[in-house]
Amino acid sequence: MEYDVYWLSETPDRPYSVGWVLSLPRVVIWARLVELASNQEFIFSSTHFDNNGGNKENTVKLFLDRNRPFVDQNLPVIAVGDYNKYGLLLHLFCFVCLFDQPSNPSTFSTFSPHTQ
Repeated sequence: MEYDVYWLSETPDRPYSVGWVLSLPRVVIWARLVELASNQEFIFSSTHFDNNGGNKENTVKLFLDRNRPFVDQNLPVIAVGDYNKYGLLLHLFCFVCLFDQPSNPSTFSTFSPHTQ
């Protein structure tokens, strides 16, 4: 249906661009797919966030900004990848709240900001 790649950097549409501080190129690959039984469109994306803490906030902001148009179209977003462990749990919880079900957020690890 549709797909694209962008780099986790200040210039996300420039191939092989690197993050805001010295790092390796990191990408997000996404596709608009259709579940055949229901004809429901959804977005599937995969990424590997940089483990350099200096890129953390900008990476999350870019990732959320790039997914916002899909959410505005009421498309489910499935985002998988290695988000590394540098304190992104709260950001990921916000991602689930924004893009899943705000009244009933869920994560694989059952993370909840209310119990942390």
